[in-house]
Amino acid sequence: MSAAMIVTVPTTAVAHVGGPDGAGGDGAWYVQDGGRGYGYQITPEAAPEKWAKADPSDLVDALQIPDGVLEEMSTASLLEAVLGYPYLGNYLAHSTPQQGVDAVRAEFGALDELLGRDDAGAEIARAYAATDLGAVAAADEFATIRVGFLEMLVAQPEVLEGSDLAGRAELVDEVVAKWEAKDVELGGDVYGAEASALITLRALAIDDREFAQEVIDDPAIDGFVTGGLATAIDHEEWDAVLQDVAVRIDETYGVAADAVPSVQSEQDGGSVGSTALNVVSSIHSLATGSLTWGEVQAILPAAPTQTGSSVKTPKGSTVATLKISGDLTAKQISDNNAWVAQAYPKATRLRSSTAKYNCHSYAWYSQATTNTMWMNDPSKYWTDGSYAYSSSQPYSTASTALSPLKTGHRVRYVNGDHSAYKSGATTLTSKWGQLGLYTHAPNHTPYTATTSLYYYWR
Repeated sequence: MSAAMIVTVPTTAVAHVGGPDGAGGDGAWYVQDGGRGYGYQITPEAAPEKWAKADPSDLVDALQIPDGVLEEMSTASLLEAVLGYPYLGNYLAHSTPQQGVDAVRAEFGALDELLGRDDAGAEIARAYAATDLGAVAAADEFATIRVGFLEMLVAQPEVLEGSDLAGRAELVDEVVAKWEAKDVELGGDVYGAEASALITLRALAIDDREFAQEVIDDPAIDGFVTGGLATAIDHEEWDAVLQDVAVRIDETYGVAADAVPSVQSEQDGGSVGSTALNVVSSIHSLATGSLTWGEVQAILPAAPTQTGSSVKTPKGSTVATLKISGDLTAKQISDNNAWVAQAYPKATRLRSSTAKYNCHSYAWYSQATTNTMWMNDPSKYWTDGSYAYSSSQPYSTASTALSPLKTGHRVRYVNGDHSAYKSGATTLTSKWGQLGLYTHAPNHTPYTATTSLYYYWR
């Protein structure tokens, strides 16, 4: 650990998540009556100065719950501890939400322990059913992050595959009800719809063999079901699938198609949501033929969507990209910006959270504000000779960028699936997944699995 690490995690004391002065505390919405949770010794709320002085990698170590304590915690308490984890929002800093959940699971033992429990699915489903989305939005300053992560937990194989058909039917019914609440009660301006769609489609892929085959046969749908990122969806690819999803839900789970919210135009007096790819709001209208997919697109212009595209490396190689239009909800953007400011206080935000572009696109393709390309694999930029390897440094000790190297070097985070742009003598600038664009020390990031930084120059 670095010299800056000045805290340790207790091995005996167990209290509500975050403690009375920490993240969540006894009054947090995800703390259930009788739950014991876990008291993290350091949180950005309770000890902001100590938190700011420590390196993120050291904080990840300090936030680990000792194995002996984990084994004695109830599954409900484990879930509370996970939802109160100060670095929970890291899951949004990766190429897809699923990759983000996997990354948090790899760095935080409590999540791995939770998903390994036999009763994890039942406990997570219970907590989800008990969640009042409106109340959470009013009480939790990071509501969209925490609810989004809870929904990603519901979508995990350990939860869906660990249940029987009746259990999945009950869960899908709850998902559809909350999906409707997002659109009707909250106006579509708070929570995104990606996770709701993900849970539903992953469940159908288990219980509907024909749909499972459709997923396998269609790379676009498979990409969404695998990763959970709305920008992996091409509208033309979705048209045929969406038209029968409502029917499939009804036939498979007994959830009536008319329970799914329909879309009305503003001219007809309906409320129009701007949730990220508000799929379920369109399912009923598409299924009944009252609206075409093109009309749905026109009604929901703010939803992030993509079309397949590509860019060229300086040497002329073609790199696959997704061209993005639309964006996250205003509440998602606000929550994301505020969360990073608290979790990574030494990072300076240059641009707000957005789904329009990612780290690889920013570092290798374009630093312009007009960039709307999402790039998942930038490797051709260095394999075709467009950029040549210049130098490297270990991530763990990279408190400053290699100062002799010129501004403009591209930086590859080895084993971290991240890229950055050398923007100053000792600093880097990078886009953090769906989060914002930040100038930061090389190791002041969510990418703590990184082993080395490789610098490239053209």
